[in-house]
Amino acid sequence: ARNRLANAERALAISLPTVSLLLGAEGFSTAVALYLPDHPLHGGDWGTWGEHFADWLGQQEDLADFAYIQDCARLDWQCHLGSRAADSVVEFGSLDLLAQVDAYSLYLKFHPAVSVLSAAYPLYELWQAHHAEATVQESYWQQAQQKLALFEQKHVMVYRPQWRVLLAPLSVADFLFVESLLKGQSLGVALDTVADTDFSFEQWLA
Repeated sequence: ARNRLANAERALAISLPTVSLLLGAEGFSTAVALYLPDHPLHGGDWGTWGEHFADWLGQQEDLADFAYIQDCARLDWQCHLGSRAADSVVEFGSLDLLAQVDAYSLYLKFHPAVSVLSAAYPLYELWQAHHAEATVQESYWQQAQQKLALFEQKHVMVYRPQWRVLLAPLSVADFLFVESLLKGQSLGVALDTVADTDFSFEQWLA
């Protein structure tokens, strides 16, 4: 049992690194020990374990001071899935279809690592405050603290251009557009969702 707990803690520290840092070694160890009994590993791959940890964190009353930790866990998990996603290449030739096919009959297929999240917390800055180069982490933390006080909805995209998962903050319009496409809507429908904004498809595509 002790070995199983050690494996669980090690695996979750890899897949949820921001949460591990926020809780600290002792707090994180305690959280994993409480989570594991009701969420046992099914199969032999610890890398697939922890999908519901974010929801579980949101139910812990003693973490009220970490109101943003649940969304940080959600973001960590999306980054983890992105790192495990299959490789793919851009089919540049398919871009010719933009000039040949009606937008309502066109669908954009993203790299498997791409996902978007929305939260009432500055997820991008919080994530960078823990994972960016050490020289700029403090700057990102200060930005996060300032934005936390505003309690405004923020949006972020997870993507993997090469081997490393990256994050990008999104405007409201960019988020709505990408979210629509990821949900399987056509390009025409996605453009309709941002018709009353300053969204530019040409700039986005570039």
